[in-house]
Amino acid sequence: MQTQWKKFGTGLMKETSISQIIQSLYISYMQENKEVILLIRYIRILILIFLDATVIDKAKKMAISRNKNHVWENMSNEELLRSANLILTDPETKCEGITLAAILLFGKDNSIMSVLPQHKTDAIFRVENKDRYDDRDVVITNLIDSYDRLIEFGQKHLNDLFVLDGIVNVNAKR
Repeated sequence: MQTQWKKFGTGLMKETSISQIIQSLYISYMQENKEVILLIRYIRILILIFLDATVIDKAKKMAISRNKNHVWENMSNEELLRSANLILTDPETKCEGITLAAILLFGKDNSIMSVLPQHKTDAIFRVENKDRYDDRDVVITNLIDSYDRLIEFGQKHLNDLFVLDGIVNVNAKR
């Protein structure tokens, strides 16, 4: 990749990767314009239809399985998002919006890509040749579904280690 120079403060900064370019643009913009915090925190364009209701239900079930009397049990999806501070009001404009965290946790894939096109997790398994991979899973979905896919990928490739819990052999992956 060709070396690029970006104005940063009063000088130029040499950049060699796209992630460094994005990071420096973000930092310089944050220093020059404090309003970007509101743009990152409140995505007002997106409304509840951009979230996946099945993933929200899945999160409810996980919370209830850990605590039978969890407060989310009798809440609607919107009430759940409000209780978790995933729907907030912009103090300047008084408009409500879904936070970036809500989109990452419960968003549909196309909603996530429209807000964070760089969001992906690349799971790579290498055994033989360290320059090439033996298996790969590119996970481009919300964080709750990503967790399940990555656990499955790990279970598929990790050895079943011998671990003792006292005198009982237990599965180390669980």
